[in-house]
Amino acid sequence: MNKMKTDLISEARDHYSVIFPCGDKVSFDECFTSNGDQLLFWFNTEDQSTHVMTKTLS
Repeated sequence: MNKMKTDLISEARDHYSVIFPCGDKVSFDECFTSNGDQLLFWFNTEDQSTHVMTKTLS
């Protein structure tokens, strides 16, 4: 997993404390999508809500 992905995971944990892989995914590595120049990180929180955080790809 690259630094940009680990940074997004860390930011999500800092903001939401406890996070989980989204849907039927078993690891956070499966929770990333790229769209244009954006890297998207999809995850769930303890209340079963789905969230997305993004970073611009360099």
